[in-house]
Amino acid sequence: MDHNIETEKRICELYIHGTEASEISKEFKTSRNVILRILTRHNIPRHRDAQRMGVQNSIMFKNITTKHESEICDMYVKKRICANKIAEHFKVPAGRILDVLKRNNIQLRTHSEAIRTEFTPEIESKICKMYIERINPEKIAIELNISQHLIPRILKENDIKIRGLYETTSHITLEIEKEICETYRKEELSLFRLGKKFGVSEGFIRRIITKNNMQFRPHGIVTEEGKKCIIKSNNKRCGELSATFGRIPSKDHCWGNGAWYDTPLQGTIWIRSGWEIRYAIFLDEHNILWTYETIAFPLTLNNRRTTYRPDFYLIDYDIYIDVKGRDEWNKEKIKSFQEQYSEIKLQILSGKDLANFGINVRKPIYINNKWRI
Repeated sequence: MDHNIETEKRICELYIHGTEASEISKEFKTSRNVILRILTRHNIPRHRDAQRMGVQNSIMFKNITTKHESEICDMYVKKRICANKIAEHFKVPAGRILDVLKRNNIQLRTHSEAIRTEFTPEIESKICKMYIERINPEKIAIELNISQHLIPRILKENDIKIRGLYETTSHITLEIEKEICETYRKEELSLFRLGKKFGVSEGFIRRIITKNNMQFRPHGIVTEEGKKCIIKSNNKRCGELSATFGRIPSKDHCWGNGAWYDTPLQGTIWIRSGWEIRYAIFLDEHNILWTYETIAFPLTLNNRRTTYRPDFYLIDYDIYIDVKGRDEWNKEKIKSFQEQYSEIKLQILSGKDLANFGINVRKPIYINNKWRI
């Protein structure tokens, strides 16, 4: 393929107007990767990136005009807004903003200079003072509403020595160690929350428990404190407050290793967990017609309106199937569904049930050119 300017310009125009890279590659008799490299070289965003950002009609697919360039330079130099924030404002890749700045001979700020623009001398002084008073960096970040990762850089720039592991944990005496072990033995807090309580890392708590010859709780057991946190979290985002109330959840809502799957009736869809994918394969192998997450049943649970969406519907058998990793997941919602929709058949499948069908829940599977475990 002849890589002249006119050819590359034509490729960019075709892609901007919606032609897929694979179709362009056929027209120019080259590989798809070559087309993608040309698009990258000209800072043309991929279609899926534009769809994710919801900006198909923005200036992302247009040339940045002189007026835009002037505004970009003004925002970067006078208002001292970072390139990423400017890119978000104009809904273009950050690389295009940097190109505009370089084209206008504007010197780019270093990372250190960029950080300093975000903090006043008073805030920097307060960060240093709090750290010297032995306040944990995480608590400093929460109190001042800043990123914890910026604190070490600010301390170094102010010539403040960062505490080592021994200095951080030197306040943990033998009495405190015993208290940590006793708290863990009573199953009051998880390792993570114990670390939060005593101002140390989760790894340090692990070392204390190992040092005192204690047995770790089996993975997956939820403490009483953990259950309270789960209930509190669920109350904030369940029922009508949920982002997925009555809707099919987005790809981001996964309960394991999800993957795209080619179904016989719904086309290519996103299935949310590895067990569900394995069950879908099992249904296809036995020529059983099915649909995935096709209906959300309105429910009233704890005097609150919500919905319940079973995973599969087996058309020939007129039954709904829900694949669950744990028995306690959605237990109340399932019970409420069975009471309010007694005429509808519903079956809950656990890992043991899948194994009884001959489904190997641990065996890796190959889906759409990707391995899923």
